[in-house]
Amino acid sequence: MNLNIEYLKNYMKRKFEEGYEGYEIVVALLTLVKEKKIEEKDILPIISYVYNDNSIAVYNALNKARELADDKLIEDIIKEMGGINGK
Repeated sequence: MNLNIEYLKNYMKRKFEEGYEGYEIVVALLTLVKEKKIEEKDILPIISYVYNDNSIAVYNALNKARELADDKLIEDIIKEMGGINGK
């Protein structure tokens, strides 16, 4: 992989604090996956960091991104995080 994950976590958090929507960050991360800059498994730790480990906010951002991105990839990430309330 080409990108440093810690750098990417901080970069995405700054973008979120600057006003980017969570789903926009998820879609950007999905694009990086498709470009083979990061792996799918890197998305959850990055978006969790952006949302200070708030699983409901992460879940909502993933669901919003689902409208704009590949359903299977988003579903895999949601399954990885265990959904909300352990679902």
